[in-house]
Amino acid sequence: MKKFIWIDNWYIEEQAAWLSHMALQGWKLTKIGMFFATFEHCEPKQMTYRFDIYQLTSQSKIKWIESYEKSGWEHVGSRGAVQIFREKDNVETHEVLSDGEQLVRTVSLLKKDIMLRWLLILIQSIVVVVMMFVMLTGPVHIFLNDSLIAVVGVLFIMSLILFNMTLGLIHVSKLLKKVKSGYIFERKVNYKRKKKWKIVEVLIISVTLVIGLLLFLDKSIFAMPQAWLISIPEQELPIVYLKDTIDESKYIEIINNEGRGGFFTEKSSLLVPHYDQIIQRVEVPNVTWSDNRGTYTPVIFSEGYQARNVWVAKMLMNAVKKEYITDNYFFEYDEDSEFDELVINRRPSNIGFVARKGRFVYQVKYSGMEPIERIIELTLEKVPSE
Repeated sequence: MKKFIWIDNWYIEEQAAWLSHMALQGWKLTKIGMFFATFEHCEPKQMTYRFDIYQLTSQSKIKWIESYEKSGWEHVGSRGAVQIFREKDNVETHEVLSDGEQLVRTVSLLKKDIMLRWLLILIQSIVVVVMMFVMLTGPVHIFLNDSLIAVVGVLFIMSLILFNMTLGLIHVSKLLKKVKSGYIFERKVNYKRKKKWKIVEVLIISVTLVIGLLLFLDKSIFAMPQAWLISIPEQELPIVYLKDTIDESKYIEIINNEGRGGFFTEKSSLLVPHYDQIIQRVEVPNVTWSDNRGTYTPVIFSEGYQARNVWVAKMLMNAVKKEYITDNYFFEYDEDSEFDELVINRRPSNIGFVARKGRFVYQVKYSGMEPIERIIELTLEKVPSE
Protein backbone atom coordinates (compact mmCIF):
# COMPACT_ATOMS: atom_id res chain seq x y z
CA MET A 1 0.00 0.00 0.00
CA LYS A 2 1.30 3.44 -0.94
CA LYS A 3 0.25 6.50 1.07
CA PHE A 4 0.92 10.21 0.61
CA ILE A 5 2.91 11.63 3.53
CA TRP A 6 0.95 14.47 5.12
CA ILE A 7 3.76 15.45 7.52
CA ASP A 8 6.72 17.65 6.55
CA ASN A 9 10.10 15.97 6.86
CA TRP A 10 11.33 18.34 9.59
CA TYR A 11 8.72 17.05 12.06
CA ILE A 12 10.85 14.08 13.11
CA GLU A 13 8.94 13.01 16.21
CA GLU A 14 5.58 13.30 14.46
CA GLN A 15 6.75 11.12 11.56
CA ALA A 16 8.02 8.46 13.97
CA ALA A 17 4.72 8.51 15.85
CA TRP A 18 2.73 8.17 12.60
CA LEU A 19 4.81 5.21 11.38
CA SER A 20 4.50 3.49 14.76
CA HIS A 21 0.73 4.03 14.64
CA MET A 22 0.61 2.44 11.17
CA ALA A 23 2.49 -0.60 12.56
CA LEU A 24 -0.09 -0.98 15.31
CA GLN A 25 -2.72 -1.07 12.56
CA GLY A 26 -0.83 -3.85 10.78
CA TRP A 27 1.25 -1.90 8.23
CA LYS A 28 5.05 -2.07 8.16
CA LEU A 29 7.05 0.58 6.29
CA THR A 30 9.13 -0.90 3.44
CA LYS A 31 10.01 2.15 1.37
CA ILE A 32 9.78 5.91 1.83
CA GLY A 33 10.50 9.00 -0.26
CA MET A 34 9.87 12.72 -0.07
CA PHE A 35 6.15 12.46 -0.72
CA PHE A 36 5.07 8.80 -0.53
CA ALA A 37 5.53 5.89 1.85
CA THR A 38 5.03 2.22 0.90
CA PHE A 39 3.73 -0.27 3.45
CA GLU A 40 3.20 -4.02 3.50
CA HIS A 41 0.65 -5.83 5.60
CA CYS A 42 1.91 -7.44 8.79
CA GLU A 43 0.70 -8.54 12.18
CA PRO A 44 -0.27 -5.49 14.26
CA LYS A 45 2.53 -4.84 16.73
CA GLN A 46 4.62 -2.17 18.36
CA MET A 47 7.37 -1.10 15.95
CA THR A 48 10.03 1.54 16.51
CA TYR A 49 11.51 3.89 13.90
CA ARG A 50 14.60 6.03 14.11
CA PHE A 51 15.49 9.20 12.19
CA ASP A 52 18.89 10.69 11.44
CA ILE A 53 19.90 13.67 9.33
CA TYR A 54 22.70 12.98 6.91
CA GLN A 55 23.47 13.91 3.31
CA LEU A 56 24.50 10.53 1.92
CA THR A 57 27.33 10.25 -0.59
CA SER A 58 28.56 7.15 -2.38
CA GLN A 59 31.67 6.98 -0.16
CA SER A 60 30.08 7.46 3.23
CA LYS A 61 26.71 5.80 2.64
CA ILE A 62 27.76 2.16 3.11
CA LYS A 63 29.83 2.76 6.25
CA TRP A 64 27.21 4.96 7.85
CA ILE A 65 24.33 2.56 7.16
CA GLU A 66 26.41 -0.38 8.40
CA SER A 67 26.65 1.25 11.83
CA TYR A 68 22.86 1.25 11.98
CA GLU A 69 22.59 -2.28 10.59
CA LYS A 70 24.92 -3.58 13.33
CA SER A 71 22.73 -1.86 15.91
CA GLY A 72 19.62 -3.66 14.67
CA TRP A 73 18.16 -1.02 12.32
CA GLU A 74 17.20 -1.33 8.65
CA HIS A 75 17.47 1.69 6.34
CA VAL A 76 14.14 2.03 4.49
CA GLY A 77 14.61 5.36 2.71
CA SER A 78 15.04 9.08 3.08
CA ARG A 79 13.12 12.34 2.81
CA GLY A 80 15.74 14.81 1.68
CA ALA A 81 18.43 14.84 4.34
CA VAL A 82 16.23 12.93 6.79
CA GLN A 83 17.13 9.23 6.83
CA ILE A 84 14.56 6.73 8.16
CA PHE A 85 15.34 3.41 9.85
CA ARG A 86 13.05 0.63 11.07
CA GLU A 87 13.93 -1.90 13.75
CA LYS A 88 14.71 -5.34 12.33
CA ASP A 89 12.44 -8.23 13.13
CA ASN A 90 13.60 -10.46 15.99
CA VAL A 91 16.81 -8.47 16.49
CA GLU A 92 17.76 -6.55 19.60
CA THR A 93 18.27 -2.86 18.76
CA HIS A 94 20.64 -0.31 20.26
CA GLU A 95 20.44 3.46 20.19
CA VAL A 96 22.83 4.88 17.61
CA LEU A 97 22.23 8.50 18.56
CA SER A 98 22.66 8.01 22.30
CA ASP A 99 25.28 10.72 22.54
CA GLY A 100 23.96 14.25 23.15
CA GLU A 101 26.50 15.83 20.81
CA GLN A 102 25.39 13.52 18.01
CA LEU A 103 21.78 14.59 18.51
CA VAL A 104 22.78 18.26 18.39
CA ARG A 105 24.71 17.63 15.16
CA THR A 106 21.73 15.79 13.70
CA VAL A 107 19.19 18.51 14.44
CA SER A 108 21.65 21.25 13.39
CA LEU A 109 22.01 19.61 9.98
CA LEU A 110 18.23 19.49 9.62
CA LYS A 111 17.95 23.18 10.50
CA LYS A 112 20.64 24.03 7.94
CA ASP A 113 18.82 22.00 5.27
CA ILE A 114 15.52 23.79 5.94
CA MET A 115 17.24 27.18 6.04
CA LEU A 116 18.79 26.66 2.60
CA ARG A 117 15.42 25.72 1.10
CA TRP A 118 13.75 28.61 2.93
CA LEU A 119 16.27 31.07 1.48
CA LEU A 120 15.74 29.65 -2.01
CA ILE A 121 11.96 30.12 -1.76
CA LEU A 122 12.46 33.61 -0.30
CA ILE A 123 14.72 34.67 -3.20
CA GLN A 124 12.22 33.30 -5.71
CA SER A 125 9.39 35.16 -3.94
CA ILE A 126 11.35 38.42 -4.08
CA VAL A 127 11.87 37.93 -7.82
CA VAL A 128 8.12 37.38 -8.27
CA VAL A 129 7.33 40.52 -6.22
CA VAL A 130 9.73 42.57 -8.35
CA MET A 131 8.06 41.21 -11.50
CA MET A 132 4.66 42.20 -10.11
CA PHE A 133 5.76 45.76 -9.33
CA VAL A 134 7.28 46.11 -12.80
CA MET A 135 3.94 45.07 -14.29
CA LEU A 136 2.12 47.56 -12.06
CA THR A 137 4.01 50.48 -13.60
CA GLY A 138 1.27 50.65 -16.24
CA PRO A 139 -1.93 50.62 -14.14
CA VAL A 140 -4.36 50.30 -17.07
CA HIS A 141 -2.18 47.67 -18.72
CA ILE A 142 -2.70 45.18 -15.87
CA PHE A 143 -6.45 45.02 -16.55
CA LEU A 144 -5.82 43.89 -20.12
CA ASN A 145 -3.00 41.49 -19.32
CA ASP A 146 -3.79 38.24 -17.51
CA SER A 147 -0.16 37.61 -16.62
CA LEU A 148 -0.52 39.67 -13.43
CA ILE A 149 -3.20 37.30 -12.14
CA ALA A 150 -0.84 34.38 -12.74
CA VAL A 151 1.96 36.22 -10.92
CA VAL A 152 -0.32 36.93 -7.94
CA GLY A 153 -1.35 33.27 -7.83
CA VAL A 154 2.27 32.10 -7.88
CA LEU A 155 3.18 34.64 -5.18
CA PHE A 156 0.29 33.44 -3.01
CA ILE A 157 1.39 29.81 -3.29
CA MET A 158 5.04 30.67 -2.61
CA SER A 159 4.03 32.78 0.40
CA LEU A 160 2.08 29.84 1.80
CA ILE A 161 5.06 27.52 1.32
CA LEU A 162 7.38 30.13 2.84
CA PHE A 163 5.07 30.47 5.85
CA ASN A 164 5.00 26.71 6.34
CA MET A 165 8.79 26.47 6.13
CA THR A 166 9.09 29.34 8.63
CA LEU A 167 7.00 27.27 11.04
CA GLY A 168 9.38 24.40 10.34
CA LEU A 169 12.41 26.55 11.15
CA ILE A 170 10.82 27.68 14.40
CA HIS A 171 10.00 24.08 15.30
CA VAL A 172 13.52 22.80 14.58
CA SER A 173 15.10 25.76 16.42
CA LYS A 174 13.07 24.91 19.52
CA LEU A 175 13.96 21.24 19.12
CA LEU A 176 17.65 22.13 18.86
CA LYS A 177 17.49 24.10 22.12
CA LYS A 178 15.84 21.13 23.83
CA VAL A 179 18.45 18.70 22.52
CA LYS A 180 21.27 20.94 23.72
CA SER A 181 19.74 20.84 27.19
CA GLY A 182 19.69 17.03 27.20
CA TYR A 183 16.27 16.33 25.66
CA ILE A 184 15.84 12.99 23.88
CA PHE A 185 13.33 12.60 21.02
CA GLU A 186 9.83 11.79 22.21
CA ARG A 187 8.48 8.71 20.47
CA LYS A 188 4.81 9.20 21.33
CA VAL A 189 3.65 12.64 20.21
CA ASN A 190 0.40 13.77 18.61
CA TYR A 191 1.12 13.90 14.88
CA LYS A 192 -2.47 14.56 13.78
CA ARG A 193 -2.33 18.36 14.14
CA LYS A 194 0.68 18.60 11.82
CA LYS A 195 -1.06 16.23 9.42
CA LYS A 196 -4.23 18.36 9.37
CA TRP A 197 -2.24 21.53 8.71
CA LYS A 198 -0.42 19.89 5.78
CA ILE A 199 -3.74 18.74 4.33
CA VAL A 200 -5.09 22.30 4.58
CA GLU A 201 -1.93 23.69 2.92
CA VAL A 202 -2.09 21.23 0.02
CA LEU A 203 -5.84 21.82 -0.33
CA ILE A 204 -5.38 25.61 -0.55
CA ILE A 205 -2.61 25.25 -3.15
CA SER A 206 -4.70 22.76 -5.15
CA VAL A 207 -7.79 24.99 -5.10
CA THR A 208 -5.67 27.96 -6.22
CA LEU A 209 -4.26 25.96 -9.12
CA VAL A 210 -7.70 24.64 -10.11
CA ILE A 211 -9.21 28.14 -10.06
CA GLY A 212 -6.34 29.40 -12.21
CA LEU A 213 -6.84 26.53 -14.65
CA LEU A 214 -10.61 27.10 -14.85
CA LEU A 215 -10.10 30.82 -15.48
CA PHE A 216 -7.58 30.01 -18.20
CA LEU A 217 -9.93 27.49 -19.83
CA ASP A 218 -12.84 29.92 -19.60
CA LYS A 219 -10.78 32.58 -21.34
CA SER A 220 -9.43 30.14 -23.94
CA ILE A 221 -12.84 28.69 -24.82
CA PHE A 222 -15.20 31.63 -24.47
CA ALA A 223 -13.02 34.70 -24.97
CA MET A 224 -13.41 36.77 -28.11
CA PRO A 225 -10.74 36.53 -30.84
CA GLN A 226 -7.91 39.03 -30.47
CA ALA A 227 -7.55 41.68 -33.14
CA TRP A 228 -4.59 44.03 -32.99
CA LEU A 229 -4.23 47.13 -35.15
CA ILE A 230 -6.50 46.05 -37.99
CA SER A 231 -8.44 48.31 -40.33
CA ILE A 232 -11.66 49.78 -38.94
CA PRO A 233 -14.52 47.29 -39.53
CA GLU A 234 -17.60 48.19 -41.55
CA GLN A 235 -20.13 47.20 -38.87
CA GLU A 236 -21.31 49.50 -36.10
CA LEU A 237 -18.84 49.64 -33.23
CA PRO A 238 -19.50 49.86 -29.46
CA ILE A 239 -17.36 52.98 -29.06
CA VAL A 240 -17.65 56.45 -30.53
CA TYR A 241 -15.66 57.22 -33.68
CA LEU A 242 -15.71 59.78 -36.49
CA LYS A 243 -18.41 57.96 -38.41
CA ASP A 244 -20.77 58.95 -35.57
CA THR A 245 -20.07 62.66 -36.07
CA ILE A 246 -19.59 62.95 -39.83
CA ASP A 247 -21.48 61.39 -42.74
CA GLU A 248 -19.22 58.59 -43.96
CA SER A 249 -19.73 59.64 -47.59
CA LYS A 250 -18.31 63.08 -46.87
CA TYR A 251 -14.89 62.21 -45.50
CA ILE A 252 -11.77 60.44 -46.74
CA GLU A 253 -9.59 58.25 -44.53
CA ILE A 254 -6.08 59.64 -44.31
CA ILE A 255 -3.83 56.75 -45.36
CA ASN A 256 -0.65 56.18 -43.37
CA ASN A 257 2.64 54.71 -44.56
CA GLU A 258 1.30 51.19 -44.05
CA GLY A 259 -1.61 51.83 -46.37
CA ARG A 260 -4.29 51.98 -43.69
CA GLY A 261 -6.68 54.77 -42.87
CA GLY A 262 -7.17 53.99 -39.20
CA PHE A 263 -6.48 51.44 -36.53
CA PHE A 264 -8.87 49.22 -34.65
CA THR A 265 -7.93 47.00 -31.71
CA GLU A 266 -10.11 44.37 -30.08
CA LYS A 267 -8.92 42.43 -27.03
CA SER A 268 -10.16 40.53 -24.00
CA SER A 269 -8.84 39.50 -20.60
CA LEU A 270 -10.17 37.92 -17.44
CA LEU A 271 -10.85 41.32 -15.84
CA VAL A 272 -11.97 43.01 -19.06
CA PRO A 273 -13.85 40.50 -21.27
CA HIS A 274 -14.22 43.05 -24.06
CA TYR A 275 -11.99 45.98 -25.02
CA ASP A 276 -12.14 48.15 -28.16
CA GLN A 277 -9.82 50.90 -29.35
CA ILE A 278 -9.94 53.13 -32.42
CA ILE A 279 -7.40 55.61 -33.71
CA GLN A 280 -8.86 57.47 -36.67
CA ARG A 281 -7.92 60.53 -38.73
CA VAL A 282 -9.90 61.70 -41.73
CA GLU A 283 -10.05 64.58 -44.19
CA VAL A 284 -13.34 66.31 -45.05
CA PRO A 285 -13.05 67.88 -48.55
CA ASN A 286 -14.52 71.35 -49.07
CA VAL A 287 -14.68 71.92 -45.30
CA THR A 288 -12.17 74.06 -43.45
CA TRP A 289 -11.41 74.47 -39.78
CA SER A 290 -13.35 77.21 -38.03
CA ASP A 291 -10.19 79.34 -37.90
CA ASN A 292 -9.56 78.81 -41.65
CA ARG A 293 -6.23 77.08 -41.02
CA GLY A 294 -6.81 74.51 -43.72
CA THR A 295 -8.89 71.52 -44.71
CA TYR A 296 -10.81 70.00 -41.83
CA THR A 297 -8.94 66.90 -40.57
CA PRO A 298 -10.49 65.65 -37.31
CA VAL A 299 -8.75 63.01 -35.20
CA ILE A 300 -10.17 60.71 -32.55
CA PHE A 301 -8.68 58.24 -30.10
CA SER A 302 -11.47 56.21 -28.53
CA GLU A 303 -11.41 53.32 -26.05
CA GLY A 304 -14.14 51.24 -24.47
CA TYR A 305 -13.73 48.74 -21.62
CA GLN A 306 -16.38 46.21 -20.64
CA ALA A 307 -15.23 45.20 -17.15
CA ARG A 308 -16.06 41.90 -15.46
CA ASN A 309 -18.18 43.71 -12.86
CA VAL A 310 -18.79 47.16 -11.37
CA TRP A 311 -16.10 46.70 -8.72
CA VAL A 312 -13.46 46.03 -11.39
CA ALA A 313 -14.84 48.93 -13.46
CA LYS A 314 -14.34 51.35 -10.56
CA MET A 315 -10.72 50.26 -10.13
CA LEU A 316 -10.20 50.49 -13.88
CA MET A 317 -11.71 53.98 -13.92
CA ASN A 318 -9.27 55.10 -11.23
CA ALA A 319 -6.37 53.62 -13.20
CA VAL A 320 -7.47 55.36 -16.41
CA LYS A 321 -7.82 58.68 -14.58
CA LYS A 322 -4.37 58.23 -13.07
CA GLU A 323 -2.85 57.89 -16.54
CA TYR A 324 -5.08 60.43 -18.24
CA ILE A 325 -5.18 63.33 -15.78
CA THR A 326 -1.77 64.97 -15.85
CA ASP A 327 -2.76 68.56 -15.08
CA ASN A 328 -5.83 69.28 -12.92
CA TYR A 329 -6.04 72.81 -14.28
CA PHE A 330 -7.80 71.68 -17.48
CA PHE A 331 -9.93 68.89 -15.96
CA GLU A 332 -13.38 69.15 -14.46
CA TYR A 333 -15.52 66.54 -12.71
CA ASP A 334 -19.12 66.54 -13.94
CA GLU A 335 -21.35 65.27 -11.13
CA ASP A 336 -24.60 65.99 -13.01
CA SER A 337 -23.90 63.67 -15.93
CA GLU A 338 -25.87 60.53 -16.70
CA PHE A 339 -22.56 58.72 -16.38
CA ASP A 340 -21.71 57.43 -12.90
CA GLU A 341 -18.35 59.18 -13.24
CA LEU A 342 -17.25 61.75 -15.78
CA VAL A 343 -14.02 63.73 -16.01
CA ILE A 344 -13.70 66.21 -18.88
CA ASN A 345 -10.46 67.55 -20.30
CA ARG A 346 -10.96 71.03 -21.73
CA ARG A 347 -7.39 71.59 -22.78
CA PRO A 348 -7.80 73.52 -26.09
CA SER A 349 -5.25 71.44 -27.96
CA ASN A 350 -6.55 68.05 -26.84
CA ILE A 351 -10.08 67.85 -25.50
CA GLY A 352 -11.49 64.59 -24.25
CA PHE A 353 -13.01 62.78 -21.30
CA VAL A 354 -12.97 59.67 -19.15
CA ALA A 355 -16.33 58.19 -18.14
CA ARG A 356 -17.89 55.20 -16.41
CA LYS A 357 -21.42 53.90 -16.39
CA GLY A 358 -21.95 50.66 -14.50
CA ARG A 359 -19.24 48.25 -15.62
CA PHE A 360 -18.45 50.16 -18.83
CA VAL A 361 -15.51 52.58 -18.97
CA TYR A 362 -14.70 54.94 -21.83
CA GLN A 363 -11.77 57.18 -22.68
CA VAL A 364 -11.91 59.58 -25.65
CA LYS A 365 -9.43 62.12 -26.97
CA TYR A 366 -10.77 64.27 -29.76
CA SER A 367 -9.52 66.99 -32.05
CA GLY A 368 -12.32 68.39 -34.18
CA MET A 369 -15.05 71.01 -34.41
CA GLU A 370 -17.73 69.06 -32.56
CA PRO A 371 -18.21 70.27 -28.97
CA ILE A 372 -17.04 67.79 -26.35
CA GLU A 373 -20.60 67.62 -24.97
CA ARG A 374 -21.73 66.13 -28.29
CA ILE A 375 -18.99 63.46 -28.16
CA ILE A 376 -20.03 62.61 -24.59
CA GLU A 377 -23.66 62.33 -25.67
CA LEU A 378 -22.74 59.99 -28.54
CA THR A 379 -20.67 57.84 -26.18
CA LEU A 380 -23.57 57.61 -23.73
CA GLU A 381 -25.73 56.25 -26.53
CA LYS A 382 -23.18 53.45 -27.03
CA VAL A 383 -23.49 52.14 -23.46
CA PRO A 384 -25.28 48.75 -23.54
CA SER A 385 -28.42 48.44 -21.45
CA GLU A 386 -28.21 45.80 -18.71
